Amino acid sequence: MADAPHFVTLGMFIIDEFSFADQDGKPTGKTLPSQIGGGGTYAAIGARIWLPSHKVGMIVDRGNDFPQHIQDKLLSYGANMWHFRDRDDRGTTRALNSYRGDSRWFQYLTPRVRLTPRDLHGTGFAWPKALHLVCSPTRALEIISEVDEVHGWEPTMIFEPIPDRCVPEELPSLVKALPLISILSPNAEEALSLLTMSTSVTVESVEAAAVRFLNIGVGSSGQGCVIIRMWCAGSLCSDQKPMEADGLTPSGHRMTVERLSMLHGQVCKGRAESAS
Repeated sequence: MADAPHFVTLGMFIIDEFSFADQDGKPTGKTLPSQIGGGGTYAAIGARIWLPSHKVGMIVDRGNDFPQHIQDKLLSYGANMWHFRDRDDRGTTRALNSYRGDSRWFQYLTPRVRLTPRDLHGTGFAWPKALHLVCSPTRALEIISEVDEVHGWEPTMIFEPIPDRCVPEELPSLVKALPLISILSPNAEEALSLLTMSTSVTVESVEAAAVRFLNIGVGSSGQGCVIIRMWCAGSLCSDQKPMEADGLTPSGHRMTVERLSMLHGQVCKGRAESAS
C-alpha cells in the first residue's frame, strides 16, 4: 500500500445532457452540447489542482458511443489518472439535467454501472489513502463494510450523497455511516432534504444543517467535518475543532464559508496527506 494513490473516487463517469424550459415548462430554445459529468469526475479533476495525476484515480466505463472530444479532455488532466474499461455492449452512462426556471431535475437516461472497492484491483488504484464515495447512504454502508474487509486499509473516506437518495428515508442509514467517514459533502438542497428542513437555501439554513450533522457525529470521535456546497455562493465548511471565541457560532461549531470552486478537492488532498 506504500505506492497507493492519494485520492480515488468510486463515482461513476457520466455524460450530461441538458434541457431548458421557462417557469411554465415552455422550451427556451437554449441548448448545450453533451458535457463531462459525475460528482466523482469533478472531485478527481479538482484534486488535480494539488496532486499530480499519478496520485489521483478514477475508473471510466467507456461505452460504444464515447465521444473523442471528451476522451481528449480527460486525457489532458493526465492519462494515468484514468482507467478506461471498454463496454462495447452498451453506451456510456448518460443523465439528463432538466431546468425549469430556477429549478433543476436530474435523471439517468441509461442503466448505471456502479463501482465498489473490488473494482479497483488491477487498476493501479487499489487501497488509496482517500476514498471518495458518490452513492446513497445505504450503499455507503455496504462500501464501508467492503473496505473493512481489507486488513490494514483505513482510508480517509469522503462521502458525497447522490441527489435522488437525499431523502428522509435514508437518514437512519446516514446516521450509521457518519461516524465511519471523515468528510460529509452534500449539495445544500440535498442536505436540507435529508434532514426534512423545509426552508430555502441560505447561509443560515445551511449552517443549521451542518450543526445537525455534526451533532449526530461525523468521523471517529466526532473529529470529521461537513462541507456543504452552495453553488455560486461558495461552500460552507464546519467541524468541531476549537478556535478563537470570536470565530465560533453560538452553537460552538467552527464555520467558514469559502468561495472556492474546488474547495472539496483541497480538503480531500489535505486529509489524504495527513493519513499518509
